[in-house]
Amino acid sequence: MGLSEAAVRALNSALSNSGATEEIRSNLELLEVTAGTATASKPVVLDANSKIDTLDITAPKINGVSMTAGAEELNSLDRSAIVSHFDDFLGDTLDDFWIAAKGSNGNGAVAVLTTIAAEGVVTLVAGDDAGGVITVNGSGMTGETLQWKALVGLTMEVRLKVDAITKVDIAVGFTDVAVDTTLELPATISGPTVVAIATNAACLVFDTDALTDQWYAVGVDGGDTAGSLVTGIAPVATVYTTLRVECVSVTGTDAKFDMYIDGVDVGTVNVRCAQNTLLTPVVVVNSEDDTATHTLTVDYAHVWQNRP
Repeated sequence: MGLSEAAVRALNSALSNSGATEEIRSNLELLEVTAGTATASKPVVLDANSKIDTLDITAPKINGVSMTAGAEELNSLDRSAIVSHFDDFLGDTLDDFWIAAKGSNGNGAVAVLTTIAAEGVVTLVAGDDAGGVITVNGSGMTGETLQWKALVGLTMEVRLKVDAITKVDIAVGFTDVAVDTTLELPATISGPTVVAIATNAACLVFDTDALTDQWYAVGVDGGDTAGSLVTGIAPVATVYTTLRVECVSVTGTDAKFDMYIDGVDVGTVNVRCAQNTLLTPVVVVNSEDDTATHTLTVDYAHVWQNRP
């Protein structure tokens, strides 16, 4: 799976501290085998110390339970290798990492934290002005500064839900403008056309003005949206979904992103923005020419990148 030594140590420590059984722990240990090549459905390379040197497991399980985390996520246990911010939105004050803003409509609301049972959430309420302009109806939050760089490993994952999927715009990912400078969607969709608002961005966008009311994987590279595509998946009103935007490669001057919805890969490495651009995470919602507010509820947000 390509885990770093530090990640393996952290995983073993976590299992030990959580009272994992000896059977589970033994499943994670390297197998004692004879050096050479064993017969298997996939090649298994053994090193001179009688350990498995290379092993590619398609669907790993521990004690019969499938592991949903990939190698990169498990490697993120090695905190010395990444820069990260995880927010479960607990307490009653938005963390200083974020900055929030809303439009001028009085029925909208800036980011509000609410503790429910054992979890916290933050809600963004879009206003209900019939004009549907984001500077009037919008509500959003970004990182306070542009301190995340468009390079391999840059990732944002957010779990959220919206109260209705009619006449609404939502964007989640990375953009190049903080909301206290300009409250905006990084991109909008009109019919079949993705329209860039930001100069550089990578995000998942839902816009009911689109020809197809589904999430779009959107990249904005110097104002160019080539490579953006419809994902085939639509949000469901009041149902949580987990969105992930991840830079997976750099080519020439481009940083290329893959995107996931509830663990399903829906993007393409052709979704891109300018490499090395300074970005900030963004979550924003807007009501379109409607007379009803829209509430976007965010359960958690996790942002990370490789440490330089």
